[in-house]
Amino acid sequence: LLVVNNRLPLEEPPILSDFVLAPNPAIDLLQLQHIPSAWQNSRSQVFNIWGEKVFEQMGIESIDLSDWSSGFYVLILEKEGERAVRRFVKN
Repeated sequence: LLVVNNRLPLEEPPILSDFVLAPNPAIDLLQLQHIPSAWQNSRSQVFNIWGEKVFEQMGIESIDLSDWSSGFYVLILEKEGERAVRRFVKN
């Protein structure tokens, strides 16, 4: 269970049930796939296993991981108080 800002995560909107990160594990480029058009300008944040925010940007379709350290990460896609959480591995 991931706790962000001392709050339990909100229930994930059903419209995001097909949202995936690929490939996972990733080497250089992580694609955000099957994001509904209404969510394409949402905020994306990535946290490392120590809870440090390592990335934040609005409206992304991919993340360049080529300079990132190998390890486990959590991506949070957020819009208007709703969020989807996905885990991925950088090799």
